Amino acid sequence: MYKVKNSIAVLLLTAVLSACYNNQADQPSGDDGDSAQQEKPVAEGEGSEKKAVTEFAETTGYIASISPDRIFIVPALEQVNNQELREKEIKGQIFIRTRDMDEREISNLEVGQKVKVSYKGVMYSSPPQAYGHEIEILK
Repeated sequence: MYKVKNSIAVLLLTAVLSACYNNQADQPSGDDGDSAQQEKPVAEGEGSEKKAVTEFAETTGYIASISPDRIFIVPALEQVNNQELREKEIKGQIFIRTRDMDEREISNLEVGQKVKVSYKGVMYSSPPQAYGHEIEILK
C-alpha cells in the first residue's frame, strides 16, 4: 500500500512539473516578459547584415507628480489636482522612471503639463512602472 501511494505521488508531481514546463515554453522569451518592448531585425545598408532595434511604447498624459527618480503620468487633467482620483486605479496611469532620460528635459517639467513619453521595461504593478526614454512637452 505504501508503494502505491508513493507511485501516485510521483506521477502527480511529474504531471504538474511537466505542465509548468510546457506553459513556460509557450511564453515569448525575454528578460521581463514585457509586451510593450519588442525587438525585430531591421536591415541596414546594402548587405544582408541585420541589427536588432528596440521599439518603445508611448503614452500621452498629464504630469501629476515629479520626484527625483520618477514622474507620475495620469490620463486626465482632472486627476492632477484631485488626490482621490489619483489614488484610484484608473487605466492609463503610469510611473516613469527617469534614470535613463535627459536631465535637461526632466528639469523643465512641471506638474500639470501634458506630455508624450516613450518608455520600455514595464513592471506590472498598480499603477505600472516603466523606464522612460524620451519625453516631449505638449502643453
